[in-house]
Amino acid sequence: MQKLIPYLVVVFIYLAVAADFWRSPKASDNHAHLKLHSAMIALGLLVHGWLLHQSIFADGFNLGFYESVSSILWLTVLIYWVTDRDYKLRSLQAFVLPPAAVFALLPAFFVSYHYFPDADNSLFVAHVWIAMLA
Repeated sequence: MQKLIPYLVVVFIYLAVAADFWRSPKASDNHAHLKLHSAMIALGLLVHGWLLHQSIFADGFNLGFYESVSSILWLTVLIYWVTDRDYKLRSLQAFVLPPAAVFALLPAFFVSYHYFPDADNSLFVAHVWIAMLA
């Protein structure tokens, strides 16, 4: 159960911010409100990233289906969070955060092992991450 708590924290943060965007899109123009959203998303990204690091690099380089989709959605939330500083992407974040919450939780329940044999080769690992970034 204790292993599940960080996953539930990420789900709660992502869904709470998304629900607030859906509930009051006009009220989200308040500067203090936006700073709270940004801080909550940053906390969710940190915990989600830590969980991904634990599940991907625990016993080698495991990039199974659920870890891959979760990391792609983590990257999507990160890009929207960074881009939101210059452009108003709040309505898009309301669509991205719920799937990110779901796929952040799935690696806790469904274990998929896909270990790479060349995990010790740093160029190979860099190649995989660049491919996922693309």
